[in-house]
Amino acid sequence: MFKLLDYQRDAADACIAHIVAGEWPLLVLPTGAGKTTVAIEVARELSAKGRVLYVVDRAQLRDQTVMDFRSNDIEVGIDAEDPDGPNVTVATAQSFAEGSGGFHNHDYAIIDEAQDLRTEMMHCLRAYRFDAWMGMTATPFTPGL
Repeated sequence: MFKLLDYQRDAADACIAHIVAGEWPLLVLPTGAGKTTVAIEVARELSAKGRVLYVVDRAQLRDQTVMDFRSNDIEVGIDAEDPDGPNVTVATAQSFAEGSGGFHNHDYAIIDEAQDLRTEMMHCLRAYRFDAWMGMTATPFTPGL
């Protein structure tokens, strides 16, 4: 289990406050500063309030993120909705955009590499009607973000 550094704790607390208020925060930290660590803590805390979908851009990252959750004693599902499964699901952007996982029962979404959001993913974010969602990036000045 990890221990957050002070700036990571502050970032997690700020993100959670915005999400609980129904806002869509964007977590911006440089490469290596622990975006995933912060997001796992956000997911841990939100999972006590509802179901969390954590979206990554490729299968290799999904597998690594699942291991990170599990190494922090957080039960996690992979790519598909299981109504009776854990409160956290990690999915690829492809399965999310295709809707193949049927993620309708999730309350919150965390989007890794949010600078790469595409139109179809934005449609999904709106269609699934999450209570709130959070993006993460190290490069917030990408055109279109």
